[in-house]
Amino acid sequence: MPCFGGDSVRMVGSPPLPAAVSKAIRHLHALRSAPFDPAKDARAMQLLHNIWSALLAPASFKREGEEWKSIGFQGLDPATDVRGGGLLAMECLEAFAAQHTLGLKGMLHDLKDLEEHNGSFYPVSTTAIVLCARLCD
Repeated sequence: MPCFGGDSVRMVGSPPLPAAVSKAIRHLHALRSAPFDPAKDARAMQLLHNIWSALLAPASFKREGEEWKSIGFQGLDPATDVRGGGLLAMECLEAFAAQHTLGLKGMLHDLKDLEEHNGSFYPVSTTAIVLCARLCD
């Protein structure tokens, strides 16, 4: 279990990590703890724009709408799916969408086919957010 005390991060019972590693872990912890609020945070809004551009271009950006469900969010407002993942989870999703666009689009297409065939819905973007949060736990 990580210990976030003093000047370093360490595993309980282990020697302290190097300062650079400790600093990186603290930064990730801060991003995970930062709320995702596109109404108040320009970075959060930019992440939504970037995800939209990667997966829904050339359609014009909408802050809320059915399109978000089509790319794996549970509802019309993607911000409601972030919950405990914080800014870090959305940064991870944005990076995945930008770096693996074709793969993610293919996955979304396959999931849409499954949904049309048997009525199942798998919120892949929401799942990625939850996985990121769990990896931090």
